[in-house]
Amino acid sequence: MIIPANSRVLFFGDSITKASDASSSGFVRKMRTWLANNRAADNITIDDSGVSGDRVAHLLARFTAHVANRSPRPTHLIVFIGINDAGAGGTVPTPMATYEAGLRSLIAQTQALGITPVLASPAVIGEKLDGGNPLDAQVDSYVATSALVADDLDVEFVNTRAAFFAFLNKYNVENDPYGVLLPSDLVHPNAMGHLVLADAFLTLFGRV
Repeated sequence: MIIPANSRVLFFGDSITKASDASSSGFVRKMRTWLANNRAADNITIDDSGVSGDRVAHLLARFTAHVANRSPRPTHLIVFIGINDAGAGGTVPTPMATYEAGLRSLIAQTQALGITPVLASPAVIGEKLDGGNPLDAQVDSYVATSALVADDLDVEFVNTRAAFFAFLNKYNVENDPYGVLLPSDLVHPNAMGHLVLADAFLTLFGRV
């Protein structure tokens, strides 16, 4: 997918999405800069709707207020959710069946409005390589479910977890749990982490 000219793109997610436009290092800010430098004539806007702690159930609860009733309504909705569902911060994970059903419902509601959905996977809880983070297997299962839903419903999929580990495999030479793309909370990207996210999402806009 290459998002066309005159598109209005909305990221819909949790605290990572909320931070994406909070400073010049956020991934939405970086994406806007790339668009200004590379597709300035195309009149593409990028906005965000992120709430700290959100899970798929929270996105469902605020879909009408924050997506359907948004004016102007987005043409593309990037659903970037799942790290809290996977148990970030030591919380109880969302049951997988609930997570999957929630993603399917979000996509169905999005398409019913004539909006093009994009599904993005949860990223990481820790930076250690080769399955060395305590919740790696758990996060992998939520990534696999999001990929399955995207494939089933023929929706564009952005694997942010793969993007993070492609970078970490090159640059986390000490195999540290944090410090390359994440701070000590193991979840919220630092400036470099936001750059990796921006690069991953910009493939939707034609960056190679």
